[in-house]
Amino acid sequence: MEINQQTINQFLSLSDEELKKAFQSIGAALGLNERLVAANTNKFKRMIANSNPRDLERLLSSMDPAKAQEIMRAINKTK
Repeated sequence: MEINQQTINQFLSLSDEELKKAFQSIGAALGLNERLVAANTNKFKRMIANSNPRDLERLLSSMDPAKAQEIMRAINKTK
């Protein structure tokens, strides 16, 4: 799994609707409530904007590998 600044920038450049769908996919991979994810889309966007690639890779590497792969698929689907 590799996240670089370009990946972060591309993800953050999505429209609000595209971001909402991407966060819903990520939330589903993590088992989060869909309404909770939809209500916090802007918060998640700010968190990613304030993170660097190493932070995000460290977070993903601490997760269950299957869930981390689902998240990466959701992120890569947006490219």
